[in-house]
Amino acid sequence: MEKNIEQNFKDIEVDLETRWIELSKEVRQLSADLRSKATESAHAADVRKLSAKTELLCDHVERIHADVLDLLENLDTRLHLSPAGSATPTDEIEREKIQIQREQHAQTNFKDVIKALFMYVDDPKERVAQKR
Repeated sequence: MEKNIEQNFKDIEVDLETRWIELSKEVRQLSADLRSKATESAHAADVRKLSAKTELLCDHVERIHADVLDLLENLDTRLHLSPAGSATPTDEIEREKIQIQREQHAQTNFKDVIKALFMYVDDPKERVAQKR
């Protein structure tokens, strides 16, 4: 079961990469550009329909992205509300995994750039060990 959780976290990491939001914004812009270019063409009505569907799809992707980030944050908050003595080492590791997820998808700062340059990967088990 541990491998399934690990794989789920890896899948979530991929799904929450900022490249999907960037792609959504790029698709929105391409759609808007096409719509403005096709206003006088024979395909204008079809382009407007496609553009409207594109907007809906991009809205949906961006909302799901934000909702999952909120869910991870709420889950992290709830895990931190449990009594300090009741957390098992596995709970602590799971809590750190969630925290790492949040940090990876937050705004990047200088520290994050340095980590990326050196291909640094956070390990939740190391974090738990350092806190003790």
